Amino acid sequence: MNGEEVTVALQKKKQKDKVKGTLTFTLVYKPVLQLKNRATSLDSVCSVFFSDSKKSVAFTPKQKVMDVLLAQCRKRKVSLDDYDVMTHDGLPLNLNSLVQDVPERVISLRPKKAKLNLWNGDLKVNIDSAVDLMKGDYDMTNPCCFLYLHSDSGRVFIDGTVRTKAIKLTTKPFWQQTFTFPLRNVPQQKMHLSMHVFDKRLQGAPVFIGAAHYSWDSFDNPTIGKKQTLPLVSRKDRKEKIDSGELTFAVDWVPNTKPRGTVRVLINEVLSAPKGKHCIVRIVSGFDTWTTDYGNVIPSPIGDGFKFRQELELEGMLLEDNIRLEVHCSSKPILGKAETTWYAKGSTDFTLKEFISKPEWTLLLGHPKTENAVTDPSGSFPTQLLVKVSVKPDEVPEGWPTPKPRAYDMSAYPKHILMISRGTQGDVQPFMAMARGLAEEKGWMVTFVTEQHFKPFVLRNSAVSRGAIRFRPSGGNTDKTIDKPISKWAMQTQSEVMQATMLARSEVEFFGSEPYIYHWASVMKPDAIIYGFTMASIALLLCEALHIPIIGFILQPTSIPSSQYTPVVPIKSGEAKKLSLQSAIDIIEKRSVGGTAQKVLRAVNENVPGQSLSEIRSRRGLKTKSITNLQTAFHIIVKRNLPIIVPMVPYAFGGKPADWHEKAVFTDFIFLRSGGVGDLTPEFKQFIGNAKEKGRKLVVMGFSSMPVPRDKILEIACSMCSESQCKPCVIALVGRRPPGEPPLSPELQQRTQALKDEGSLLEAAGAPFGKLFPEMDTIIVHGGLGTTAEAMRAGVPVMITGVLLMDQRFWGLRTYQMGIGPEPVHIKAFQKDVVKNLDKALAPGSEWAKVAKELPPKISGKTEDGVQDNIDAVEKLLNEWVSPFGHHKN
Repeated sequence: MNGEEVTVALQKKKQKDKVKGTLTFTLVYKPVLQLKNRATSLDSVCSVFFSDSKKSVAFTPKQKVMDVLLAQCRKRKVSLDDYDVMTHDGLPLNLNSLVQDVPERVISLRPKKAKLNLWNGDLKVNIDSAVDLMKGDYDMTNPCCFLYLHSDSGRVFIDGTVRTKAIKLTTKPFWQQTFTFPLRNVPQQKMHLSMHVFDKRLQGAPVFIGAAHYSWDSFDNPTIGKKQTLPLVSRKDRKEKIDSGELTFAVDWVPNTKPRGTVRVLINEVLSAPKGKHCIVRIVSGFDTWTTDYGNVIPSPIGDGFKFRQELELEGMLLEDNIRLEVHCSSKPILGKAETTWYAKGSTDFTLKEFISKPEWTLLLGHPKTENAVTDPSGSFPTQLLVKVSVKPDEVPEGWPTPKPRAYDMSAYPKHILMISRGTQGDVQPFMAMARGLAEEKGWMVTFVTEQHFKPFVLRNSAVSRGAIRFRPSGGNTDKTIDKPISKWAMQTQSEVMQATMLARSEVEFFGSEPYIYHWASVMKPDAIIYGFTMASIALLLCEALHIPIIGFILQPTSIPSSQYTPVVPIKSGEAKKLSLQSAIDIIEKRSVGGTAQKVLRAVNENVPGQSLSEIRSRRGLKTKSITNLQTAFHIIVKRNLPIIVPMVPYAFGGKPADWHEKAVFTDFIFLRSGGVGDLTPEFKQFIGNAKEKGRKLVVMGFSSMPVPRDKILEIACSMCSESQCKPCVIALVGRRPPGEPPLSPELQQRTQALKDEGSLLEAAGAPFGKLFPEMDTIIVHGGLGTTAEAMRAGVPVMITGVLLMDQRFWGLRTYQMGIGPEPVHIKAFQKDVVKNLDKALAPGSEWAKVAKELPPKISGKTEDGVQDNIDAVEKLLNEWVSPFGHHKN
């Protein structure tokens, strides 16, 4: 029928029996290629692909190929002699054959490295500040700056996907954020950086304020590396440009001449894939992206997957490069990789050095925003990406590791322990101390399952002479959760109701890790699981479903039900209560901190759709609990007499409550003293030495990872330095500050600098408490178990303040009851009495100092780090284990 004439009758839909005429036409079949969102005849189009700019140019065979190549090179201001002409598969093409014929549908031009001046290094863009910005609605502006970067050749490096944080309510934002972009084998050409400032409204899209543009064609440009100020231009209409302030920024270049190699990554399969009909895998490193073709569907009882069997070549890689492996899915019809809308479902990150250390990887993926486990549509099985890694033999730079398989002979270890803990650094560090003790002293294998960003910390402390310690991801990122505005607001409130609600939600926030943890436990089949406070419900589920012994390692013992204390300890708010409404709220708050209220709040939170514990238990084939069943995880643990270790001496806690169950045991405070814990820096030693030489008292104040603003910390530090009678030297530990934090006011900046210059104030991010606290005369901390224990063992007065979350309130109350410091108060009310309390703590014959000096022997165990007591307790409780679910594992 192809090429033949066809005649058909024309009829109306409703009058099919009547013919209105005829239509004669000819059918001609031509295959179609989808290119750049338009269907084009395969017989009428070819393309030239420039690998350096990642751009394709279409042309027809009627055009002379050499003319097309030369025209495109002229447009890009490059020479054809600087390129290797080859097929898209990398096979060389003879230029003479291109004069008349078109042997390939896609012709690839790749730059000759020997002839082109290639940029290899880090491009650093510092967005410093802006002034005189245009005001938004109600004279308020929340400015943020978006970055755009492209080259003359048409390659787009950044397309508004990178931006600073928004600074609230100001027309003079002070960002001071630096962004680093690695350039790999980029031909020297003119580069264009655009910086667009927007007003980020609370509702609706950001409103454009103005843009500044900066271009350069060489990094020898004298402006490179220097701060510059350019006007922000807002185009009000097509004819008129309006100045909208000024932007200060700097562009710097750090060349990198280290040897580069080519890494081959074979993408095998994606198992238990997330929802989507189609799937691709991408590898991203800097501005470079490598993408597979679409995978073929693999039906499976653990969730359908996709098979690829495709090798990607990562050229020009450095050993310290960061790479990200991403899985993207789409449920829409395939139009082509560029035209289809793909949704990033999960990713995982590596340094290249770590990635090429093993020839094969089975990778679990984290959600792009929350980092929680990515699973199949049922939520039961974590998505797995299977890859193989090799280095191109003829391009292995000197010093690169050779991929070697890692295999553990599990029979060489008496026991295998799976540790699960999530939270802040203070929640993870005691588990690391326990892991090192079990490996070194018992020779056991310990698999530590925690958040991905703690991986460097775990690996740094994993070098042991006996046993073994390895890391596995749990999914999730507590630091990101804490950094959310709603989380910061909740933690800054002094309300006991809010504290009770946060305590009730403390486990629910971590339910997203259940697929990962269940996977590791079911695959590894450990001899026991040691879990933290936030993992109690998941640990109970694993014990019931997999019959694995569990032992709690609880750093927040007030979570264990008891009539001796309430889960949330009320504190002094520092505010007068005058209104009858306020009195009514106080009554509600008193009732909300009790155990019954906690059961109700926890039951409600645990039955939220999508994060429901009942849904999770149902997926594992376990009996679900209804919202009317108010038994929390710790009520079940007490009722069934399951083992719990509380790493502290009984005296510090106030003795073991009479209504605790038999298997709840006290041990000793545990500290991480070996491994990656360092000494005080010379800066600290010099500051402390100078203060003691002058006979001045030393005070340290720090809040670890708690969200206390830097300006608040320094305001209090300045007050103590200048207003206290004894004029102490103060060390202010401000922690790792979030990018985009507002700058200090000029007055506070001047006051702080003056105290630093005279040697009265030292500002630092952090320090090893075990080394620092014994040198101090008074310690001010946030009330976490680890820091409070270190402070009490130093034998000096202790003050507890900060946002005072959950057990931090308890420890603040305990230090007051033991007589070593004042009552705990929220950071908002702390500055009011800090000088008075500090003078009391540092006064000659201070009662707090006298009691604190006698305290260390009462709260010290057999060893300095407390590890031995805790690992002995683990071994004893494991040997005595009797399953509450009718199964005993030897």
